[in-house]
Amino acid sequence: MDHYSCSSSSNTDKLFQRMFPDSEIAKKFSCGKTKCAYLVKYGLAPYFYEKMLSVLSKPETLFSVSFDESFNKVIQEEQMDLLVRYWDDEVKELELKILFILLAAHNFLASFVQQDGWRMPVAESAIMIWPNIVKYVNETLKGPKGKVPKMQSFNTVQASTQDPFITAKLQFFVTQANMLQPYLKKHQTDDPMAVFMAQDLAYIVRSAMSKFVKKDVIDTASSSA
Repeated sequence: MDHYSCSSSSNTDKLFQRMFPDSEIAKKFSCGKTKCAYLVKYGLAPYFYEKMLSVLSKPETLFSVSFDESFNKVIQEEQMDLLVRYWDDEVKELELKILFILLAAHNFLASFVQQDGWRMPVAESAIMIWPNIVKYVNETLKGPKGKVPKMQSFNTVQASTQDPFITAKLQFFVTQANMLQPYLKKHQTDDPMAVFMAQDLAYIVRSAMSKFVKKDVIDTASSSA
């Protein structure tokens, strides 16, 4: 059975009661649209997804990844389906399946940034005033216990002051954020930018690897994998 919608299971309880009139299980059976979607998403889908990944992870498996360019209602809702095409030696067929679904709406990210804030300036400010933050926390803890803030945010800052690598972690975050920011600005647009995504992501991967991989190794690499 395939190409059936979840709504098609709405009246299966009546069908099974007619098919098995003497069955107590059939009398109590129910599987509507919501339950069917739940069974598919959390029951069947993980099994077949892991099975697909096990095939793709084999060294001998050749595959290609693409995105669905169909202009339909789903695409208009700014959903991007990443597809993978590969040869399944077990069934002797060329398979085309959905690898990942990305909600790539730029307005979604814009609203997220507006609500949560882009944390790079915050990290840069934290690096500048970190010695003062450490001093404030230490002086506060030395004072009366009743005046020590009981907020979770203070506990988080206090725990961070005990981390000897916290400034290095913040510096690393700022470096990576500066590297990613041009990509984010470039692709947050209504223009068809998906064709440039692979090239830009490959540049990001190579830039990140250049921090700890020798230059001659990167220069001789034939791909970004």
